[in-house]
Amino acid sequence: MRSTSDRCCRNPLVTTGQSDLTDTVVLRESLSFAFLLMLENLSPLERAVFVLREVIDYDYAEIARTVDKSEANCRQVFHRARQRLADIQSRFESSSELTEQVTEQFMRATTSGDVQELLRLLAADAVSIGDGGGKAAAGLRQIHSRESVSRGFVGNLRKSPPDRQWIEEVNGQPAIAASRGGQPYGVVLLEVRAGQVQVLY
Repeated sequence: MRSTSDRCCRNPLVTTGQSDLTDTVVLRESLSFAFLLMLENLSPLERAVFVLREVIDYDYAEIARTVDKSEANCRQVFHRARQRLADIQSRFESSSELTEQVTEQFMRATTSGDVQELLRLLAADAVSIGDGGGKAAAGLRQIHSRESVSRGFVGNLRKSPPDRQWIEEVNGQPAIAASRGGQPYGVVLLEVRAGQVQVLY
């Protein structure tokens, strides 16, 4: 099984109209960008067992054969992985309706250059995480704080403005997609907590 920490697994996946991918809560959550990043907190064995059990719905006998471990060991690994993910996820759960609303507000603010609205939408300790997926240039360092994230985001848009921005469903959640010269330019997914943007991917 390919490691979930491989860069290609973090590439955005457009899911608009892909009801077969997002028609259940489990599948929708398993596609979310935040969930994929959370999986990176698990060991390779924990990731494999968790995905096989929770997402693909293998029984423990099938999982044991796949990962070459005993069924009892796989049960222990699964429960440990699920608890670790639950601990992480509990810190930033947000409804899909709220995420969509904040994403639309964020796009309007960036399109109009409304810095004050951006600052209002960003949490004080907001973080921006760039990833070109090996196909585009992206900053390697995370950007921290509301002011720095806002300044960096607006600065990049002014230096290289996209031709068009719109809301697209990506990895089962609303995201801001942009094009330039008729070509895909970038995607921004927002992790919303308590009505504010906590992380920009």
